[in-house]
Amino acid sequence: ICSDEVSIPVHRLFLAKKSRVFKEMFEIEQQDSVLKDISSATMKEVLRYIYCGSVYIDDVKLVTSVLHAAKTFEIVELINQCIDGLMEQVDKDNVMDILEIADMFGQKELEKKCLLVILK
Repeated sequence: ICSDEVSIPVHRLFLAKKSRVFKEMFEIEQQDSVLKDISSATMKEVLRYIYCGSVYIDDVKLVTSVLHAAKTFEIVELINQCIDGLMEQVDKDNVMDILEIADMFGQKELEKKCLLVILK
């Protein structure tokens, strides 16, 4: 159950295979899990990665929340895909937003790319 009270049915096995955090959550709790700070839109993107192996997000705000969720659930591959996607999307129109994300998540290479865009 997400923060916006949307319930998303999932296969616990898939989630547990991608995330130690999910695995522990499912071992402890027999009821539905409540994700207090993760919206259904964010969770759907996390699940798209877990089930499909890839994610493409062109909304900077959504990328930020997906990165937060990926860190929360310790899904390193999803973090890397989000950062790679941001590296490809950075331009003069979104550079300040992406620079803020890079700083927030300690992504030095993304910061460098943003600074290069700013200096052009």
